[in-house]
Amino acid sequence: SMTSTEEQQEEDETKKGSILSLLLAYSWVFPPLITLIVGWQINFRIATLVSAAISWILLGIGYITRDKDQPWKPKTLDVVNPVAMSILTPIAWLAGEDFCRLWMGVLILAVFALVTWGSLLTSKPLLTDFIPLGDDERLHPVTKDVIVGMTMFLGTIFVIMWASNMVVALRKLEVGTQYVIFNFVIPYGTLGMGIFAMKSFGMYFWVQSAEKHYGENWKQTLFPDEEKDEKQEESFFDDENAYNTSQEN
Repeated sequence: SMTSTEEQQEEDETKKGSILSLLLAYSWVFPPLITLIVGWQINFRIATLVSAAISWILLGIGYITRDKDQPWKPKTLDVVNPVAMSILTPIAWLAGEDFCRLWMGVLILAVFALVTWGSLLTSKPLLTDFIPLGDDERLHPVTKDVIVGMTMFLGTIFVIMWASNMVVALRKLEVGTQYVIFNFVIPYGTLGMGIFAMKSFGMYFWVQSAEKHYGENWKQTLFPDEEKDEKQEESFFDDENAYNTSQEN
C-alpha cells in the first residue's frame, strides 16, 4: 500500500541519517588513520594528500548538514584535522618517505596531545564536543568535572603514544623487538586499555564530583525517586525473606 511504502521510505531516510550522523561524529578518526595506514602500506605523500582532502570534505559535509536554525559549531577536531593535514602534506612531500616513516606518527600524535591538553586551558575542554551537559542543570557541574577529567585521561593516552613513537623516531628503529614494542605494543596497548577503562574512569570522576558538589548523600539529592525505589525493593526482599523464614519454621 502507499502508506506502508511511505513509512518504509521514512524509515530508510532515518537509517541513512543515523549512519551519516554516526560517521560525522567520529569522522575525526579517519584522516590520521588513513595517513598512517595508507602511508605505511603505499606512500605517505599520497596518504597525507588524500587525508587532507577528506578532512576538508568532511568539514564541508558537517557544514551542509548542520542545523540551519542554530549557529554552526564544528567539533574542535573537525577543524584541527584539515588544518593539520594541510600542514603535514607539504612536509611529507618535501621531507620524503624515510622521514615520514619515522616522524609522521610522532607529528600526528603531537597535534592530538597538544590540542587535548591545550583545550583544558580554554573554556571548552576537548570532550565537551562528545559529552552533552543534558537538560538537568543540577548535573551540569558534575558533568563538567567529568569532561575535564576524561579530557585529561585522553590527553595522557596521547602523550604516552607520542612518547613511544618518539623513541622509535629518535633511535631510528625499523626492525627488531624494540621496534615492535615501542611502535605497536606500547602505543596501541595504551590506546586499547584506555578505551576499555574509559567507562570506569568516567564513573569514578562522576562519583567524586557528585560528592564534592552535593555531599555523601548525593544519590538522595540528585535521584530521590531512584533512592526511594531502591528502598522499596530492599523492603520487598526483606519481607520476602522474612516470609520464607517463617514458612520454614
